[in-house]
Amino acid sequence: MSVYLWAGLIGWAAAQGAKYFVAAVKARSFRVFDRLYLSGNMPSAHSATVMSMVTIIGLRDGISGATFGVAVTLAAIVMYDAMMVRRSVGEQGEAIKS
Repeated sequence: MSVYLWAGLIGWAAAQGAKYFVAAVKARSFRVFDRLYLSGNMPSAHSATVMSMVTIIGLRDGISGATFGVAVTLAAIVMYDAMMVRRSVGEQGEAIKS
């Protein structure tokens, strides 16, 4: 498998693992297995995945190529969308509670 795909997979797994660990500490129980595969909360698995891809592209191919530029642009779009979706969901949640 490509080193680029491994980077994305490792970034995603690290973010999901961190979510699980934080949820387990907060719940004082290791039975929060849904945190291993559900989206939401921090750290963002979307952002971790795209940033790990950007990093490996920059390290292996350099930062002056078109591939790096495309990867950075994609990462910026993904992280902006993730941030705005989280904000919107929070606002909707507050409006529903009121």
